[in-house]
Amino acid sequence: AYSRQISDDTWLGLTINVPFGLTTEYNDGWVGRYHALKSELMTVNINPMVARKFGDRLTIGAGISAQYLDAELTNAIDYGSIDAALGGPPVTAGPGSADGEGSVAGDSWGWGFNLGLLYAFSERTRLGLQYRSEIDHEVEGDAEFGGGGRSAVSGKIFQGTGTR
Repeated sequence: AYSRQISDDTWLGLTINVPFGLTTEYNDGWVGRYHALKSELMTVNINPMVARKFGDRLTIGAGISAQYLDAELTNAIDYGSIDAALGGPPVTAGPGSADGEGSVAGDSWGWGFNLGLLYAFSERTRLGLQYRSEIDHEVEGDAEFGGGGRSAVSGKIFQGTGTR
């Protein structure tokens, strides 16, 4: 975070932070592998702002948030169950016998804003209010599916927000 007073009543600031981030990684054979193997999410928020003092009591500030999001999610795919559901000659020995893996990865930029107000009732009593907007992300990236039995496909399945 950085702040600099540029006049008697005006300040500029810049904050760069990581408001959200997580990583989980499980072994290939764990019981929940069809829900998640690896989940990785990271955001970086860049927030320039300006604040101005009006008289001796009121200060108002505002800023714009530019937030970058990067995500990767993987899980096992039970091609044995898919093959069994497709019928015909068995290619695999049934559910859980021919695991493959699915992976989706993508990134996004989202935008938001924040507002703040500080009112000094006296030298020792102040009240502050703050609002930060939500930031929506539309993640674009790649999905890949591979391994497994007859129903398995491999390679790039979609790019962007559409699917095939």
